[in-house]
Amino acid sequence: MSASPSRARPSDLPPSRQRGLSQYARLRVGSKADALLSDLVELAGPTPLGAPSLEAHLFRSLRRRLGDPAAWRRRGAESATWFRPAATGYGEQLARFRAMWSPGDAEILELHFARLLEPGEVAWVIDAPEARVRETLEAALEAGERLFGAEP
Repeated sequence: MSASPSRARPSDLPPSRQRGLSQYARLRVGSKADALLSDLVELAGPTPLGAPSLEAHLFRSLRRRLGDPAAWRRRGAESATWFRPAATGYGEQLARFRAMWSPGDAEILELHFARLLEPGEVAWVIDAPEARVRETLEAALEAGERLFGAEP
């Protein structure tokens, strides 16, 4: 945790993490993401004392700007937006795995596995108990191992 609030600056994040913020927004609101991201720093303000990291603060601020999660575009597992491996069997397994999760659980998985936030950061971003985040991640790891094997 920070000792005092500091100005949130995406430029403090590595480029891959900056792209993560952009991808997170684009998956939910499409081309409207550019406008939401352009002034994110000014609207996010200083990183609050309770924020586990600058990145978590920016994701939480962005998430709030994206509006009601029920209104976000939902992409099915067959969407061209998602990575689809050339190996058909693996691709079918991956599509089944993606379809297993509620939108809320899928967001937890995305924030942890794709956006590389730690469980405590994910919990802070979505305003949920960390225990729920950890349970979801554990369930996903178990389901993945059942579906893909211990070493896919």
